[in-house]
Amino acid sequence: MSEKSKTVEYVEKILQDGHLSLSAKVKKGRDVFRLLGRDASKGKLENASVKHDEYIYGKCLLHK
Repeated sequence: MSEKSKTVEYVEKILQDGHLSLSAKVKKGRDVFRLLGRDASKGKLENASVKHDEYIYGKCLLHK
């Protein structure tokens, strides 16, 4: 993974009802983010919350 990062700053305004106004770019990014994982198969990995490192990285960090 690269150590470089990109910082993007958005200036938005708070509406009278307390909600945050979002620009079209931010809304599009939010919508794309919400789509992540929607096509994932449910219940295919045993103990996924416990073995997440093993499933993601291919190694078990608990049993060194």
